[in-house]
Amino acid sequence: MSKIAPLFFVLVGLIAAVPQVRGENSTALANSTVTHTTATKVVDSKNHLVGTLLDSGGHSAALVGFNGAFYFLLVSSKGFVETAASGGTGLFLFENSDCSGPASLPADPSSLYVNASGNDAAFNGYGGATVSTGILYFPQTPISQSSFAGAGAGVTPANAAANCQPNLGGSYVAGPVGTFDLSRLGLIPPFKLK
Repeated sequence: MSKIAPLFFVLVGLIAAVPQVRGENSTALANSTVTHTTATKVVDSKNHLVGTLLDSGGHSAALVGFNGAFYFLLVSSKGFVETAASGGTGLFLFENSDCSGPASLPADPSSLYVNASGNDAAFNGYGGATVSTGILYFPQTPISQSSFAGAGAGVTPANAAANCQPNLGGSYVAGPVGTFDLSRLGLIPPFKLK
């Protein structure tokens, strides 16, 4: 027996002595990857499902499904987080260089969800959707490649127009701004994990 064999058995014994981590979020030590048997859920005060908990660069977010789509929304125990409160903003696009007229928001048609965190690398750091005073602003269909003469950073079309920057215009894949009142979901803070 070589000198390596006893060392091998000592290592195997030590590994066997390490307690197995069990539960909803178990770690697979053998191949150094994390596996989740179930996802952590965010629920409201009545235990109604808000969505699946995700991380958004230090902020808590939930993947929330309604109206046939999924939205990546920032959440806290107080409910849905306003985009501006997290330091985020959206990039509202306008056909006119003075940012008048209807607004659009950039969209990624290949994405599985609409990002309302206000910080999306796919859109040069701007969010593809925003939340302000409980209203979700999001790109709705039709989504297409279009040219825009002006753009403004903000959390609503009105405050983005007030920050109009003609130099931010250009060609974007975008959809017209739709709105959804998040209170229609009937979710009552405080939100908590389950």
